[in-house]
Amino acid sequence: MLNTLNSFLDRIIANKNSLILKSKVDLDEIEELIDKKKTSLFGNVFKRPKPDEVSVLSTDLFFEPIWKIKGEYDIDFYRKNTHQISTDPHVKEIIIGSGVFPVLTDSGAWKKFKDTIKFGDKMNKTDIPVEEHVEIYRELELYLNSQGQPIEPNLKIESKYIENFPDEFIKSNKNNIRSSDLAEDSIIDIYLSTVKNNLGDILRIVTERLVVDVFEQIFLPVYEIRIADSKNTTKILRVDGMSSKIL
Repeated sequence: MLNTLNSFLDRIIANKNSLILKSKVDLDEIEELIDKKKTSLFGNVFKRPKPDEVSVLSTDLFFEPIWKIKGEYDIDFYRKNTHQISTDPHVKEIIIGSGVFPVLTDSGAWKKFKDTIKFGDKMNKTDIPVEEHVEIYRELELYLNSQGQPIEPNLKIESKYIENFPDEFIKSNKNNIRSSDLAEDSIIDIYLSTVKNNLGDILRIVTERLVVDVFEQIFLPVYEIRIADSKNTTKILRVDGMSSKIL
C-alpha cells in the first residue's frame, strides 16, 4: 500500500551520547597569547594603549556544544518530472499511449522556411510530463552548531583529550557547561531535511527509512578572557582550546 506525503517515517535513532574534549592549550600558552593580542582589542591602527594600560580581569574555560549526526536514509517514491524530447522540424505532435503532446514549434520567418530545410538542420523540443518511480539511498555525516547551523569543525579527536566520565564532568562543572538552543527532535529534523534535499516533486511515498547510528553532543573547550583598558572598556577574547585560534 502506498503512503501519503504525511506518512509515518520509519526512524531508528541512536541514543544521544555526550563527548567532552579536554583543552590542548594550557594556561601558560593562553597568557602568552593574551600578551600578544590584548592591546589590539582597543583603539585603532593609529593609536593603541600601552601594554601596562590593559589588564586581564578573568580567564575562564567553558565547554560549548556542537552536534554530530551520522546515518543513512533511503526512500522509495513516485515524483513528477518533465522529460524533453527532440524532434525533426516536420513533427507536429507526439503520441505516447493515450497522451498527445504538441511539439513546440517556431513561428514567423522560421515557420515559412521549415519545409525548405533538410532533416536534422533544426530540431524542435517537446516537454513530456511524466511520473517517475525512484529509489534513493544516501549516507550523511553532519555537524551543527548550537543554533542548528551546519559547520565544518575539522576535528581531529585523540582519545587522550576525551573526558572519561562525561556525565560526572557535566554535573561537577555546571557553571562552565554551555547549553544548546536545540531540542533533540529539532536536530533530527534538520538532519532529515538536509539528507532529503533535492528529491524533486514527490507525489507519494512507498517506503521511507532513516537510521541515525551516531548522535553525539560534543563539548569543545573555549577560553574566554575578559580584558579592560584604562577607560574601563571591557572586551572578551575567545580562544579555541583545541587549536589556540582566536574565535
